[in-house]
Amino acid sequence: MQSITEPVKSDASNSVNSEKIPHENTLNPYQYAEQMKVKAVNEVLAANKELKDAVVQQHLKVEDVTSLAADLKKSQTEIAAIQSKLSMSIKIYDEAVDRAKIRSQESEQAQIDLKEQRTGALPQKKIDLIVKASEKALAFKEAALTDKKMNEAALAAAKTKLDNLTKLISAKSLDLSEADRRMTEMTNIANAAKEREKLARQRMAPLSMMISRKDQKIYVRQGLIPVFDGPVTIRDIGSPLGEHLYIATTTTEDGKSLKWSALSLPQSDKNEVDEIIRVKLESRSQINHQLSDNSFPSNASEALERIEISQDVRDRLAERLWVGSSMIISDQSPSSETGNDGTDLTVKIH
Repeated sequence: MQSITEPVKSDASNSVNSEKIPHENTLNPYQYAEQMKVKAVNEVLAANKELKDAVVQQHLKVEDVTSLAADLKKSQTEIAAIQSKLSMSIKIYDEAVDRAKIRSQESEQAQIDLKEQRTGALPQKKIDLIVKASEKALAFKEAALTDKKMNEAALAAAKTKLDNLTKLISAKSLDLSEADRRMTEMTNIANAAKEREKLARQRMAPLSMMISRKDQKIYVRQGLIPVFDGPVTIRDIGSPLGEHLYIATTTTEDGKSLKWSALSLPQSDKNEVDEIIRVKLESRSQINHQLSDNSFPSNASEALERIEISQDVRDRLAERLWVGSSMIISDQSPSSETGNDGTDLTVKIH
C-alpha cells in the first residue's frame, strides 16, 4: 500500500432552502455537511411546530363547521315543524272565519225576526243562545288569527336564523379551506425540511466511487444511496486496468490536500481471491490523475493515468470528497450485490 497527497477544493457553495450556510474559505465538505445538518434539524423543528399549529387550527375549523352544520340541520327541522303548525293554524283560522260568519248571520237574523215579530220567530232565550254562539265563534276566530300570526312570526324568525347560519357556514367553510391549505403547505414544508436533513446526514457519510472499464462509467454513492453516475474516457480500452482500491486516509497539516493510500490486487492472486471490496467514502477533493512515478505501484498509477474524468464530474465530486473517501478501479461492472439503494458499491473478483 502506498500513499499520495492530492489538492483539496474547500469551496462549499451549495445552498439549503435558498440560503447559503455561513462558512469560512477553509470549510471542508464534512464541516459543511455538519452545518447543513444543524440548519436542516432546526428547520425541521420549526416546520413541525408550524405544522402542529396548523393541524390544531384545522381541527378547530372542522369543529366549527361541524357544529354549525348540526345547528343548520336543527334549524331546518324547526322550520319544518313551524310550517306544519302554521298550515294547521291557517286551516283552523279559515274554518273559524267561516263559522263566525255563519253564527253572526244566524244571530242577526234571529234578532230581526224577533224585533219585527215575524211568524216563527225564536223565543228570546233561544236567541240569546245564538248570540252567545256567535260571540264564541268570533272569539275563536280572533284566537285562531293570533295563533296564525305567532306561527308566521316564528317561521320568519326561523328562516332568518337559517339564513344567518347558512352565511356563517359559508364563511367558516372558507376558513376551513384556508386552514386545509395552510396545513398542506406546512406538511410540504416539513417534508422538504426532513428531506434536507436526510440529504445533509447523507453528505456526512463516506463517499464511494467506482470506475468500471467494462461500462466506461464512474459510479458514485454516499450513505449507501446513489448520487450519480457518468461516463469516463479510458485510454487503451482493450487493455486491462487491473483491480485497485484508493482511500483518502487523512489531510495535510494545512488542510488543503488529501492523502490517499492505494491497494492493488496482484495479478498472480486474482485467480485465488473471491471477495467483495466494499468502499465507503466521505470526501470532497477533486481526483488528480497526474501522479508521480514513484507514488503508487506502476499498475495503480498507470490505471489512474489512463482515466480521464470530465470537469463537471470532478466538480460534483469535489463538493463531497473528504477523508474516508474511496474509489475502486476495476475491469468489471459493479457486482450483482450492488442494489439500487441501501448497499455500497461492490465488485466481485474471481
